[in-house]
Amino acid sequence: MRKILVVTDPEFSNEVVLNRIKEVPKEDTLFRIEHYLAATSAKDGSAFSTALQEKQKWLDDLVAPLIADGFKIEIRVQAYAKLHEAIIASALDFGADYVFKPLRHHSNLHRVLYTSTDWNLIRFCPCPLLLVSANEAVHGKAVLATLDLETRDAPHQKLNEIVLERSKALAGLVEGQVHIASAYNTITVASGNTSLDPLQYNVLKGARDEHLKKGKAIAESNEIEPDNVHLGEGAPEIVVNEIANSIDAGIIVLGTVARTGVSGMFIGNTAESVMESVNVDVFVVKQREFVTPIK
Repeated sequence: MRKILVVTDPEFSNEVVLNRIKEVPKEDTLFRIEHYLAATSAKDGSAFSTALQEKQKWLDDLVAPLIADGFKIEIRVQAYAKLHEAIIASALDFGADYVFKPLRHHSNLHRVLYTSTDWNLIRFCPCPLLLVSANEAVHGKAVLATLDLETRDAPHQKLNEIVLERSKALAGLVEGQVHIASAYNTITVASGNTSLDPLQYNVLKGARDEHLKKGKAIAESNEIEPDNVHLGEGAPEIVVNEIANSIDAGIIVLGTVARTGVSGMFIGNTAESVMESVNVDVFVVKQREFVTPIK
């Protein structure tokens, strides 16, 4: 049976994440819907107990229509010290196949001063993570698979395969088409002329043609329409969001090569940049062998 952990955000409207539940087939799916209370409030035992009961009643009422509609749902309210660690612990305890959580945007100052829960989940969540946008529905919309067509190393190539695999599964679920997005960079020489000189033009065209050839070959081998391959020059987070907007995508699928230690602090940069300016759902996947360091 498919298991999905659904996180309700204590500072966010939860209607959108509950709407995503309605887009998942009821059959063979068990949901655990959780709400979290800050552990600081647990210092006063009686006050915390009251708050716990109030939130439990609120969550029961919120979920009741879904249960009445035939969805299999467990409900829990619990305290947390670090929210991302509590979510990951619940995912491991539940044996979750997926985690659904509302997507939160942060100011530039907040991102500089704090590491967000969403970014920590991108780095450490042991299962695929769906960060749910404010869009009411994704059914029938395109699923945008973001691929690194420049990579030649095995881990990133395998990650491309996982992104495509997950994208096709999602497209089947929401009855949409898979599209491929990829960004590429070229080194251009500054010129005093406003027009591009022939050498620059050939370099740019050659880079784009090479990426397009790779993208169409991948599309053909995965039974994706060749017209569904989209390329853009520049930073991946800008290119991906521009493509997502142009095709009215419902979900962007991102892959991250997760690492621990200092290098792990930087692997989420592209994914974090994408999600901070995106207005669609973001689905994050990792290598199959990834094991979260959080227990």
